[in-house]
Amino acid sequence: MRLAVLASGSGTLLDAMASDGLPIELVMVDRHCPVEDVAARHAIPCVVVERTDFGDGFDRDAFTDRVVATLADHGIDLVAMAGWGTILGRAAFEALPGRIVNTHPALLPAFPGWHAVRDALAMTTVPAFEFAAPWDTSRGAGRWEAPTQAQIVAVTP
Repeated sequence: MRLAVLASGSGTLLDAMASDGLPIELVMVDRHCPVEDVAARHAIPCVVVERTDFGDGFDRDAFTDRVVATLADHGIDLVAMAGWGTILGRAAFEALPGRIVNTHPALLPAFPGWHAVRDALAMTTVPAFEFAAPWDTSRGAGRWEAPTQAQIVAVTP
């Protein structure tokens, strides 16, 4: 399997994935961001499929087609979305059925968007989910009691 990581932010998740030795073939960003530096530090090729429109006129399908074409050009057959900031259209899920995983920290659709971590930390259960199109409607697999934030901090090196 050829793995690509799609990311849009600081690159924390990408850094952890690469540091753990995942065989990442490609990093894709949808805007210039610190992820590019993280990819360079790990000697992973990085491509920019830039999203230039953040308004109501954004053509999600055309953008998704560019993402899918770039992944295909690089022979990618497994995708990890690690802080990717643009919701992809259906074409991505049709091109890579069952081969897109999302690091989203919360049960969708309960905690969508950029502040999901903040919102999810207020919960006392840990969600597990199966990611699927359409976005933010993934089916939950279950919930388990979670440690408190203080317990997490106490065991974090």
